[in-house]
Amino acid sequence: MKLTIRSIMALLLAAGAGQANPWEMPAPAEMTQDHTALAESANRIQSSLKEGGFGLPPEEINWAKDYIMLSMPISNLSVPQLSQLTTGRYFVFGLKSVNAPWAVRYHDPNGKTYFCEPVRGEYREWVLDRHIKQSSVGLGGILYWNSTGDRPPRPTEGNSWGWSIVANPDTGEIGRYHLKGDEWTIEYGWFQDEFPSEASVHCPRLPRVSAVNTRQSGATLKDLAKAAKPIRGFKASFKNDPRKPLTAGMYYHLYPPLR
Repeated sequence: MKLTIRSIMALLLAAGAGQANPWEMPAPAEMTQDHTALAESANRIQSSLKEGGFGLPPEEINWAKDYIMLSMPISNLSVPQLSQLTTGRYFVFGLKSVNAPWAVRYHDPNGKTYFCEPVRGEYREWVLDRHIKQSSVGLGGILYWNSTGDRPPRPTEGNSWGWSIVANPDTGEIGRYHLKGDEWTIEYGWFQDEFPSEASVHCPRLPRVSAVNTRQSGATLKDLAKAAKPIRGFKASFKNDPRKPLTAGMYYHLYPPLR
């Protein structure tokens, strides 16, 4: 039998299922004093919310089976805050790094999102529905949904959570996290009002709804960042770090559920 990293992890965690809850485990190795401060800020918000306002109750999560939840970044924007930040704006980002090729999404007020992204070395365009929803741990998240053909018009019960958004209002940095295999992958970038001029070269159908930033050109996210005007000063419910985020495992290690 061939064992993958995922299957080995699953076996190890299943063997210690009684100790899989983050509040019964040692502190995550990557947790720092900064994360402790972020968790304190998050806990003040969670304490003020109704049941379900911070995602799934931690005692109902099977941490041994769904061990990837331990490293899930916690969203720090509420659904209304996230809706206000995204609507009518462009998300300019790269996968994992500022040195990655840039990508752009326009979040139309009508609920559609227009994609302009590199796929296997070539820019492509497509459109998906956008749903701002509760994330499974933390606050609001974004779920993009393909409702074409015979697919359901809205997300089904098994796809009812938004993917985590971690934001820094001071810098405008945004991290949208999604799973790629067993790894949380970051779409790192910012929201802006202006249309980045480089996008017109590769994606002629991307809506132009505002002034064109003619200085945003180049092949990488770092190139477009030089002349970017990120949205800053937006509201966030608590602090978190898009690049080194507070995770569910850290948070519930420090703040276990009440017994």
